[in-house]
Amino acid sequence: MISSILSVLWLLCGLVAVLTMMSLLGRLGKSEGARHLRTTHRTFGWFFSAGYIAFLVIMIPKLMSNGPLLPTPLVTHAALGLLLFPLLLVKHLVVRVFKKYFPALPYLGVILFTIAFVVVGFTGLQRMALWAKGPMVTIQSGDTQRTVSAAVGRDLLQSKCARCHSLKPVYLYRKSEQEWRLTVNRMVAKDTGSTTECQADSIVGYLASELGPVN
Repeated sequence: MISSILSVLWLLCGLVAVLTMMSLLGRLGKSEGARHLRTTHRTFGWFFSAGYIAFLVIMIPKLMSNGPLLPTPLVTHAALGLLLFPLLLVKHLVVRVFKKYFPALPYLGVILFTIAFVVVGFTGLQRMALWAKGPMVTIQSGDTQRTVSAAVGRDLLQSKCARCHSLKPVYLYRKSEQEWRLTVNRMVAKDTGSTTECQADSIVGYLASELGPVN
């Protein structure tokens, strides 16, 4: 939830930067209004850039933890997100060094915002699809908490775990989240590379929510 709010705020910073940039195109360079717009554009532009760097610092380790077998939606999302880096770098270089290309900045700004909008919208659509499939479950994953789809966990249990053994014995047990985590980790270790950390979290979430201890 927090990441969704931060993503929307980051996108709003980009929107304000683009709108003030467009407004500057029709203003006199030294007018009072132009100065205010320029300050606003720079402020929100730096917020946008800083937010992007923060997202990179947080998301790249998470991406690496998923191992070499990344699902197609995650690869698409990561590729679009990483595409912003060279474009942002070019934009700052034009502003600071290659000023003869200044007229191209509005187009570059619109491209940057469009890609950012697609990245955030892509994530939103993914989450809406997950919510539509069933309840979301919050579990402990290492030192952090993650929210996963129980329905996705069920599908993964059937597609991955059933390849090696029958699922009938699984449904006979009632375990805590920590106990299911140990069980899933043990199974994953036996078939290294076929199940990512993210997928294992979803399986644990489903098992803990559906086959937890009876109160």
